[in-house]
Amino acid sequence: MKHGRQVPLISSQISHRQKTVASRRGSGFHSACPMTPARRRKLITRASILLLVVVCVIFWNNSAFLYPNLPWQERIAAVIMGRRPGSAKPGTVLVRTISKPAAPNATNSAPASAAAPSTEPPARLGFDLLGKWKFEEGKTPIPEKVKKLHGHRVEIAGLMLSLNQVQAINRFVLVQSLWSCCFGQVPAPNHVIIVSLPADKIVTPCQDPILVTGVFKIEETRDGKTLSSIYTLEADQVVVR
Repeated sequence: MKHGRQVPLISSQISHRQKTVASRRGSGFHSACPMTPARRRKLITRASILLLVVVCVIFWNNSAFLYPNLPWQERIAAVIMGRRPGSAKPGTVLVRTISKPAAPNATNSAPASAAAPSTEPPARLGFDLLGKWKFEEGKTPIPEKVKKLHGHRVEIAGLMLSLNQVQAINRFVLVQSLWSCCFGQVPAPNHVIIVSLPADKIVTPCQDPILVTGVFKIEETRDGKTLSSIYTLEADQVVVR
């Protein structure tokens, strides 16, 4: 009788355990780890970070492949702006003569007459000299080393940014870096050069670094009341660097 009483008890314990295991298996992960709002936000955050890392890796690989010779800041700026440097060979002449001079306008004018290129050998000029000092309008004197270059023929390397001309470009801005000019703070007036060509000359748009040769002058260029630049360059030659 004792054994007969123990059998139903043991069988009931086994059936209870089986039901418990089955209920746990049925509930699965959601029972052990319920999807709370906090957990959902954490999963979304992790997925977003992973996606961002993948996009950055792809972006960096593409920029390194397209622009292997540019610094990382210039790579990012070039990709964002859709620039495709490397299409022109170094030494390619970008200036050409046109039969009909480009029509100047109120904000974008070129010299009316074409001066013959000087035979003076150009001095090497860099943005390090032009922009290494802090400029404050009406307060900061221009360094003597820069003043001595006024009226002399120089050559300087940089990147071309057109103003409001698309095809017949005879006036553009020369900058040292696209990153500092277009994606950082507004460049100081001593960090940019306004380059102009004679009225019968135009320059082919170029996304590669260029070398500009011409007469350097210390002259103010204003956009309304805003001082844009304190340097100008009357160019007679522009080539791909």
